This record gives sequence, structure tokens and C-alpha cells, in this order.
Amino acid sequence: TAEPLVRRARAWEVGAPIRVPSSATLVAMRRPSPRVWFALGSPLLIIILLLTAWAVDSATASGKVPRNVTLAGRDVGKLPEDQLAVAVSDIATHYLTTEVEIRTTERTFKVTGGDLGLRLDQEATLRGALDINDDVPLWRRPITWLGSFLDQRSAPLEFTLDTQAMEAALASAAGDAAATEPRLVSGGNAITMISGSPGTRIDPEGVADQLLERARSGEEPIVVDTQVLTTDPTVADDDVKALATQLTESTAPGLTVRADD
Repeated sequence: TAEPLVRRARAWEVGAPIRVPSSATLVAMRRPSPRVWFALGSPLLIIILLLTAWAVDSATASGKVPRNVTLAGRDVGKLPEDQLAVAVSDIATHYLTTEVEIRTTERTFKVTGGDLGLRLDQEATLRGALDINDDVPLWRRPITWLGSFLDQRSAPLEFTLDTQAMEAALASAAGDAAATEPRLVSGGNAITMISGSPGTRIDPEGVADQLLERARSGEEPIVVDTQVLTTDPTVADDDVKALATQLTESTAPGLTVRADD
């Protein structure tokens, strides 16, 4: 009947042994496949290789300019300090003879950088190229190093400027003319005057800042914008004219000259 069958089934359910997987079976079930290991290990391996290559290259570049660095358009990457000094000296000489365009509303004047008092600071420029990575945080240096294979970096150019020499050169180039003062002239029975005339000069205001900014950029030609100023005489024509009239009127009756016996 159905009842004995049910009892036997329950007996089997209650008393039957439960098959438990062995420890070897569990380990096999938990072990990642080689593909998983490869997917997890590849990024870590790439990072380790990158750091190793960066460390080796940095060690061999000690005392040299980092890779793929330019200075005033010249490739100075991997140069040792003595060869870099020669390149910096050549650049300094170049800027002494480089023509600077002083542009006004009336015309453009050309003056050499040396005449304007512009000088390349060779020591500061050399150190800037050698130490270009000093401002990069340590954790970013491997990334910067990797990027150097793809793109160039420009080392800074450092300059000094003699402002007195600059103003003298501007005055000489533009032919600055000083204002002419009015003056008295005796003519006939009256004292007259000759009017004064204004002078001209290039305004040095802002020229120094523009000159240093353009030179540091490494771009050529170096162009500086300014204006021509008009300088008036210190004494006005009207004042001298009034004085001439007063002198003429006071001497109109004539002058009496006395001589002692």
C-alpha cells in the first residue's frame, strides 16, 4: 500500500547519510582561474615595471637635464651640467644681439636687447633646467616621466634688466628732443620773445615689464608697445611775453647812464 512506502521514504530521509564535500573539493571550488589571476595581476605588474623603469632612468640622469626638455627652442634633454652651461652661454649671446621692436603709434624703433640692458641670468637659467622636476610632487614624478616620452617641456628663461640702460637706449633710438624754453630778445626799441617748443620722448612706463615677459616666453620677435610723450617747457610763453612787455614799457622813456668823476 501507499502507507508503507511513505514510511520507508521518511525513514530514508531521516536516517540516510548526508554526503559532505571533501576539503580538496572545496579548495578546488574556491581557487581562481588563471584568467582571474591575469586580470588582477596585470595592472599591478605594469605599475611595478613603470616604477622600476622610472627609478633606473632617474638614477642614470642624475646631474643631467631630464628627458625631452627644451630651452629657448633648443633640445637640452639629458645634457650634463657642463654641456648645458655651453648651451646657456650661447643663448645669452643670442639675446644680447636680438632686436627688440619698440612699437609706438607713430613708428617702430628697433633696439638690441643688449643695448636695452637685457641680460640672461645664466646661473638661474641653468639651475632651472636641471631642477625642472623639483616642483613636481614625488607621487606625480613617474607620471611626468612617462609623459616626457610624448611631449616636450620648456625650461624657464631667467633675465635681469638694467632700467637706466633701457631708458637711455629708448631716448637714443627715438631721438628724444628736450623742450625748448622761451627766451627774451632785444630788438630795436622793444624787448621781444621767442616762443618755446615742446619736446618728445618715448614713455618708458610698462616697457620693462613687457620686455621681461616677452623675453621669458622665448618667443621672437620681441615686440613692446608704448607711446611717444610730449614734454612742455617749464616756463610758459605767456609769462615770458608779459615780462617782455613790462621791460619794454619800463625802458621806453630811455635809460640814464651816470659815470662818477
